[in-house]
Amino acid sequence: MGLSRRSLLALCAAAAGAQAAFWERRKFSEWSDEEVRRLLTHSPWAQVFTVALKLEKSEPGGPATWKEIPGAGPTLPDTRPGGMGGSPVGGIGAPRPKLPRQAQIIVRWSSALPVRQALVRHKYGAEVDSVPARRLLEREEPFYVIEVLGIPSLVAHRGPELVQNELYRTAYLRTKTGRLLRADSVYVAVQGLFLGITLRFPRQDSLTRKDGWVDIGARTEAFEFVRRFDLRRMVYAGRPAL
Repeated sequence: MGLSRRSLLALCAAAAGAQAAFWERRKFSEWSDEEVRRLLTHSPWAQVFTVALKLEKSEPGGPATWKEIPGAGPTLPDTRPGGMGGSPVGGIGAPRPKLPRQAQIIVRWSSALPVRQALVRHKYGAEVDSVPARRLLEREEPFYVIEVLGIPSLVAHRGPELVQNELYRTAYLRTKTGRLLRADSVYVAVQGLFLGITLRFPRQDSLTRKDGWVDIGARTEAFEFVRRFDLRRMVYAGRPAL
């Protein structure tokens, strides 16, 4: 006996629901910690990848070490009474650690609603309906905001302003259709061992699914990257989410 048209439609709807991503199936207040982590790192709005770090000495003699970059030591000297201080690895004649040659970073669209919801879920837990949480979600964001996380702070050993200026000159969004957006503003802050980088791009001429994909790119003396995001997948509740 064949299936009726109504039964067939119900089966198709059930199959589509089973294939839908968790952010489409459930309210963000119901997302698990693992799902929040996944959305913030591996989703249509976020990617994790490795970039090369160019921290070599310009003169012959091989790669530089921590001590050859002012303020880039991995630990502070021991200032307790009797503390030795000096070498971060301890011991006379101990080898100096080499500077990293690469870093794993996250690039994500922090202005996208599902990303903001994941950040609120991470920060407030079950209290996503609190006044501070609602204010964060209801705030209108006039820019496309891109976060770059994971670049070591030692890259900014001459001051974060220099990195900030380099990124302001070079950061861009470029679509499949050839549209090019330059950064409206860039902010770089030292956050412990890593830099917090925020890129803001104008929304005046909005990106759409018809643009296909968009590349995010930037370059400094120490690192560079280009990452492609599929605008057709950056949809939430049936609407573009950027």
